Amino acid sequence: MSNQMRQLWLWGIMACLLGAATVVNAAEYQLRLAHLEDSLFFRYVETQGHPFRAERHVLPKLHDILDQAKLSTHLLIPDRHAQVIRAPNLASPQELAATAPHRDDPWDTVQWKGAPGQSIVFRISGRSVHYQELTALAVKTQQGLRRLPVHRVPLFGSRKMLAPSMSSTYIDYRLERGTFATVVAKHATAFEGLSVIVGRNDDPRYPDSVYVHVYMPPEPKQYTIVLAWKDRDALRKDADENGMERN
Repeated sequence: MSNQMRQLWLWGIMACLLGAATVVNAAEYQLRLAHLEDSLFFRYVETQGHPFRAERHVLPKLHDILDQAKLSTHLLIPDRHAQVIRAPNLASPQELAATAPHRDDPWDTVQWKGAPGQSIVFRISGRSVHYQELTALAVKTQQGLRRLPVHRVPLFGSRKMLAPSMSSTYIDYRLERGTFATVVAKHATAFEGLSVIVGRNDDPRYPDSVYVHVYMPPEPKQYTIVLAWKDRDALRKDADENGMERN
């Protein structure tokens, strides 16, 4: 065998091995989303005896209703989409597929293959002029569907929050620079590899965005998030009546 043939043969073996390693190392992940009007969301909140401790609130009945497809899709908010962020230091998914809610399955589902140990980010938003602001959300943990209160990141300090909120313009800036992971590590609490940051839109004509950061584990994983939205006009009226500030 000539040297040239030997080199080609070796390169072929290496390519096969690399391809096999890629297949072996890839794992399947799924993100399930449901978008509700916030009054419907709060109807299912169980305070567990702590009405003013939002971090202890759970929504087991809502999770069961959604899983059993007992909630009509007419009660779900349309025009909300999960888009993969292409930015420095973030992984690109393999075999990405999305499924819209339907009568037998109210979940908006995104499924993909990815490399364990890498991070991927989804931006969730829409174009509708209604339901512009995110008021609450819940994430499925080992204890069930748990409410994550949304709180604005303070100007000073680095205290972690369950669902921190900040300007979406600032988030997009950090994504472009490849430093979004630093923001997540500093401000957001991770739930089995998943962290959520709410991006407040500075333009009241357009809806907020939700940024979902997933640090992909070695095993296949399903993540579940329920999001509650409300019109800003209604929020402004509530704030005027109760003297509340936007988080």
